[in-house]
Amino acid sequence: MTQGTPGRALRTTRATNAALLLVALVVSTVAPSAYGDFLDSYKRGLEKMEGQEWSQAAQWMRKAIEDRSEESPRLPARFYFQPYIPHYHLGIAYYQLNDCRKAIGSWVESERQGVIVKRDEFAVIAQRRRICDRRMKLHGQALGAAEQQLNQATAAFRELAALTNAPDLAALWSSGDPSVAERQRMAERLLSESGQRIDTARQRAEAVDRLESGGRQADAARTVFETILQEVEAFRVSRTKRLRSEGQKLQKTITAAKRLLAQGLGPASSSPLARRRQGELRGRLEKAQEAQGASSDLTEDQLKKLESQLSRTVNGLRQAKATPPTPLLEAADAWFQADANRVIEILTDAQLRGRKTKAHAHLLLAAAHFSLSRTGEIITVQEGEPEEDEVRDDDPNTDGDHLPLDHLTAARNHVAACQEADSRLEPIQAAFSPAFRTFFAEATQGEDPAANDPAE
Repeated sequence: MTQGTPGRALRTTRATNAALLLVALVVSTVAPSAYGDFLDSYKRGLEKMEGQEWSQAAQWMRKAIEDRSEESPRLPARFYFQPYIPHYHLGIAYYQLNDCRKAIGSWVESERQGVIVKRDEFAVIAQRRRICDRRMKLHGQALGAAEQQLNQATAAFRELAALTNAPDLAALWSSGDPSVAERQRMAERLLSESGQRIDTARQRAEAVDRLESGGRQADAARTVFETILQEVEAFRVSRTKRLRSEGQKLQKTITAAKRLLAQGLGPASSSPLARRRQGELRGRLEKAQEAQGASSDLTEDQLKKLESQLSRTVNGLRQAKATPPTPLLEAADAWFQADANRVIEILTDAQLRGRKTKAHAHLLLAAAHFSLSRTGEIITVQEGEPEEDEVRDDDPNTDGDHLPLDHLTAARNHVAACQEADSRLEPIQAAFSPAFRTFFAEATQGEDPAANDPAE
């Protein structure tokens, strides 16, 4: 045992020396490389700062900090004889890039480590921090105002967006030039640009002007949104009034339809036309009353259409029920008895009212005169006829000097008077001859019927 002790000691000493040698080798190979990495980045950063290439200077200083974050008043003599203060220089680069927040963050870290506070550069930090503080205060105020403007515009946008698909506003969006919908889209684009402008300036203390510009954009968008919202309110008020008015018109026509149906057909009960019109009115009235019960879901155009259809059906039944005046009935009876002179005698001085009634009277008179013109008769002044000053100026049987006309000319005048009273009235095949129907058609087209009249 006594002899083995020196051997073990020798082995221990050799192991220890080997370990120390390995550490020395590691230090001699690794440490210079590590120092060289951060120091190289640091020197490059200083060169870029000297050339005022601030963005690249910040990049190299960040790289140096990644390799060695601890600042030092002096590095080992064999490496570098200047202070190693990358946080300070990074703050200066950020300051020159107008990023006060990051600049202050870097300076705070440099101060925390304590190296910079013992150097002249610390006065530079103090001075530029005061400048940044003022910038950040103005930036904070501008940011608060811009965000408030953006929030107000966004609130107005959301209120309007909720109305976009409202059925009662469908007609509003396409109105105007530019249309309401286009103005809304323009304001939405303005709002989006405002948000982007404010976001890009949110962290930049020097970007006060950009924040104010973004706020003005938001205000402009909000003004458009609020204007459209006012137009929506006015449109709905106006629409409500119009719907109420159309509803009242429909109710008035419904009342008239009920009253007309309650009266029955009377003397026209034997008329197929009157009975058909009565059935049509009952159907229209039923539909109108059903729709009236759901009037809150109807548009203005739908109410107008219902009222118009019901009104036409009411007038149709009234016309079907109307009994022609006695002179017109007597003249029609005389016509069917082929007594043209009697037709003229009855209708010439008859007091008739209504455009349709007058139109039928002129039609019968035209037919009667046309029939007599084919027999060669002429219009003569008979005894007992009114004096010249008592003859009506609008008598189709006379010219402007109240002189009697021939029957063909009188017929042509009565056709014109018939068309003036009712342009849709035409002679029907069952009551009038083909020759007269041809004469009537040519007269209404401005042709001279006498030129084609075989009697001439």
